[in-house]
Amino acid sequence: MSTPQERYRGVHPIIPTAFHEDGSFDEASQRRLIDHLVAVGVQGVAPLGFLGEGHKLTEAERRRVIEVIVDQARGRLKVLVGVRAFGTASAVAQAQEAKQLGADAVFAAPLGVQNDDALYAYYRTLAEESGIDVMIHDFPESFGTVLSPALIARPRSALCARAKARA
Repeated sequence: MSTPQERYRGVHPIIPTAFHEDGSFDEASQRRLIDHLVAVGVQGVAPLGFLGEGHKLTEAERRRVIEVIVDQARGRLKVLVGVRAFGTASAVAQAQEAKQLGADAVFAAPLGVQNDDALYAYYRTLAEESGIDVMIHDFPESFGTVLSPALIARPRSALCARAKARA
């Protein structure tokens, strides 16, 4: 049984979502990007993070992006899908969908609340209820929430415990 730290070693860049000039999803370009990242030797990809514009897509578009990336990665890369929601229930639903579509893990943006106990409860619930490995997506300049070092260290034991129980 490997630990989350062992399963996700290496480089897992947050990747852009490819769009056509009209704003529609460019599936062919997205597939070429995945092939390129395999060729250069990364160990995984992280779609739908802040730079992947996941927060700007409809649910159907988001689902299609995940389907295409998981399909193109075909086990050659780990796929860590970005989660960003206004509440815990929505974040859990996004994480469960990512798992259903074949993602290996999710990386979740914090809720828009500056309270360590509330954020801890959010990440812990997300880890316990989603059934998939959860990582913290920390980007305070864009999310507006500062995650304290104590908070970042605190959920690690809960997330690792959930991963061990699932393995």
